[in-house]
Parts: sequence; C-alpha cells; structure tokens
Amino acid sequence: MASALLTQHALATNPSFQARVRMAFSHVAKEICAEDPTTPGHDLRYALARIALNPSDLTASGYAPVIATDTEVAAAAQSVPEGGASDAAQEAVGDELILAAVRKVWNSACGWVPGSNGQAEGP
Repeated sequence: MASALLTQHALATNPSFQARVRMAFSHVAKEICAEDPTTPGHDLRYALARIALNPSDLTASGYAPVIATDTEVAAAAQSVPEGGASDAAQEAVGDELILAAVRKVWNSACGWVPGSNGQAEGP
C-alpha cells in the first residue's frame, strides 16, 4: 500500500481531481449564496463563496490539497491497488464525497469559527 501522504499528494496534483474540486467549490458557493443571511458566519461564508464563483485561474490547484487530506477522500483514493498516483484513485472518490468534504471545510476555509460573531478577526 502506498504512503498515505504520497497518495494525498498525488491526488491533490491530479488535474482531473483539481477540476472536480473547483467545480465542487462552485456548487457549494451557490448554496452559500442562497443561504439565509442570518446564518451564523454568513458574512465570511459569503465572502469565500464570491471568491469561489469568480476564480482568477481555473488551472490552479486551488483547494485540491485541502480536500485531498480529508479522511474519507484520502481513504477512497487509497482503496484502489495503485494508490493515489493513478486516475483510478481520483475516480474512486465520488462527486458526493468531494462535495461533502468541501462543505466540511468551508467554515475553516473562510475563517469563521462556530461560536464567533461571524466577522473576520483582526490582523
């Protein structure tokens, strides 16, 4: 079995996986834009959504490294005999798994901590 860290790295640098993560961020960003503005953390969540919907470079790895380190995503990639170094590994990670990972990381990616006032912290 391949090293977990090498599997995650290979997954994060796989162009197909990167594209799927970018699209998952776009889908979740649309969900965030439609949420109730009184949702805790909405200001920061919405700010990240706007960035995700207006990427400056569709070829950059973006958040693929973060999503590749998600426990369930990494486990799915490592479940194939070749480990994360193959297209089969990124294909083993279903779209719903990527979307779930994006939803799980959204708050930390935007800088909101549950229980805070939803505003950005100082410098």
